Amino acid sequence: TCPECHGTLVSLEEGNILRFRCHTGHAYSDSALLEDVSESVEKMLFQSVRVAEEKAFLEKSIGEHLEKIHHKDAIMFSQKAEKTLERSRLLHDFVFKTFSPQG
Repeated sequence: TCPECHGTLVSLEEGNILRFRCHTGHAYSDSALLEDVSESVEKMLFQSVRVAEEKAFLEKSIGEHLEKIHHKDAIMFSQKAEKTLERSRLLHDFVFKTFSPQG
């Protein structure tokens, strides 16, 4: 899909040149499209790491709050937070390993 509007792309061959265009008129060379798509993927992966870490923090905070009120629910939220944190660490490690300047 188009990196700008997420519309469907069609490929156009112009001699030996391959170009891409969406229904709204955004046009890309093959290298420009690859660069924009790669940048978009990287941004989404970093955003996924941030959101997963925020979810784990929220679950942990709810668990700590419930510890004062209802111990059973507090344990459940603490366990959810640990699982979410474990998943976010895996995603974090993958993203930073794959997209680090040295990688």
